[in-house]
Order: sequence, then structure tokens, then C-alpha cells
Amino acid sequence: MRRLIGVVAIAFLGVFSASAQQAQSPSTNIPAASLDLKSVDGLVYSVARPFPFLSASGNFEIRLPIQTTHAPLTNIEVGIGNAVLRDSKEAVNARISPRIGKPEGGYLPISVAISDLAASGVLEFPIRMTGDTLPPDQSFSVIVNARDGPVAPLLVIFFGVAVSAAVNYIAQQYKPVQLLLVRLLPLKAQLLNWKIVTRAGARRSQLERLLMRLNVVENRSDGSDFAALSSELAEVESESNGIARERAQQADSIRDRVEQIRTKLMTYGNQGPALTETEREEFTTLEERCRRAENLIINEIFDDAEEEIRSTEDEV
Repeated sequence: MRRLIGVVAIAFLGVFSASAQQAQSPSTNIPAASLDLKSVDGLVYSVARPFPFLSASGNFEIRLPIQTTHAPLTNIEVGIGNAVLRDSKEAVNARISPRIGKPEGGYLPISVAISDLAASGVLEFPIRMTGDTLPPDQSFSVIVNARDGPVAPLLVIFFGVAVSAAVNYIAQQYKPVQLLLVRLLPLKAQLLNWKIVTRAGARRSQLERLLMRLNVVENRSDGSDFAALSSELAEVESESNGIARERAQQADSIRDRVEQIRTKLMTYGNQGPALTETEREEFTTLEERCRRAENLIINEIFDDAEEEIRSTEDEV
């Protein structure tokens, strides 16, 4: 009888000890957290400089969708890769500081602050993420359009109004060439902005040619015939107005094509059979690309928007 009681006691102690070890030992099969990096990869954000000769700075927030909540997001850290100009791949010096926010509403907010950015144009850099429950190699690219803020254009408008009010006085007191420069300088700034967001090709070559003609007019403004220079400037203005109309038509065309793609997706989704998981992912990807094209239009980067919507049409 005593032997039986001893065997039962030893068995009970063994089961209790195994249960305690299992409770104290963490599970190695922790599910990985999942973040929807594709939905934010390549989105375009903007920072502004108060004047063309000052450094650009700005802040924006990236809302990163959380695809699953099976695993907690713990010890999440973000890092920044090298920032380069998108066209030339030239390295850019800037202070870029990302900061992780508190997850809410199915999103993980990432605040990005950029300062001391001397270069202008479209730059690109990767954001890399690490965490206890994240898979390795979690990264996505961010595109930033560094452009002039509203202060400089407002000053140009104010200057134009002041010149219009005092045109008679200027005509009597100063050389007619000064009036020529009033027309030339805003036009030159506009063409430079268009050149920054235009890819290499016929349109960029046209903008470079017009800028060269403006430089010739500006350099000869002190000693050349005013009538000839005014005629040359009028031709550049006329051609620039044509480019502006073409850019507006290009933007309208891209918007129409985006709506056509969305109509096709909606028609297929409503009339066809139930979508598979793969088809739903493809629909989500195509919709994200449409939103990306619209974002590029807002930032007046029409060539990139054209390329984005063309590749989307091919897939549809």
C-alpha cells in the first residue's frame, strides 16, 4: 500500500513539474506580425522651401496598414537608408528623422521630419523596419518632391500688381529693358520648375531650349535692340503657353484613364463571380496604383503619373 502511494505521488510531482516548466518557457512558435508595406511603397510626399535659395524642410506622416493582429508589435524601430535624387541617383545631404507612433485604427503611424535639404527635385530613400515580431528585410521606399513654397509665388504676384500700378512711372523713369525683365524672370522660374519634374525626352529638350533663349535675352538686355529682344521673348511666351496647355491636357487625360480603370474594376467585381484571394490582392494593388497616379498629378509630376497609369492599364 505504501509503495502504491509513493508511485502516485511521484507521478503527480512529475506532471506538476512539466506543467510549471511549460508555463515558464516561452513558446518559440510566435506568429509574425504582418504590415502592408506595398500600399505605402513609392508614395509621393512634398516638402517646401520658403525661398529658392534656402533649405527645404517639412513633416509628413505615413499610415502603415497592419494586416494582422495575431502578434503584438513590440520593440519596433525604423531606420533610414541613403537619400538620392531620383533621376541622377546623386546622393543628397539632409536630416531625415522618422518616429514610430502608437498603433491605432489598424494603422501604424510613422512621422517623418526632413530638414536642411539643400537639393531641389524629386528624391528617394528607403525606410527599414525591425521588431521582435516582424519578419526580416522589412522596408519600403519614400519619394519626396522638394519644391518652392507659396511665399515666393505670392511675392511674384504682389510684385506683378505693384508693377502694373506703376507701369507709367517706370516707362518714364527707366529703360524699356526693365519692363522686359519683369516679363522674363517669372517665365524663367516657371520653365525651371517644369524642367525639374519632366523626364528626359522631347519635352525636356524643348524646355532646355527655351531656357537657353531666355538666357540670351537676359544677357543682351543692356546693349541690344529692345524691339528684337521683346519679339524673342514674345515667341518664348507663346511656346510656353502651348506647353502649359499640353500639361493641362495631359493631366486631364490621366485623370480620365484612372476613372476608366476604376470603372472596369468595379464592373468586373460586380458582374463576375466571387473573387479569389489572389484576385482581391490584385484589385487592391491596382487601386493603390491609381491613387499613386492621382498623387503624382497633384504634385504636377505628370510624366511619372503617365508611366504609372500606362503600366496599370497593361495589367488591367
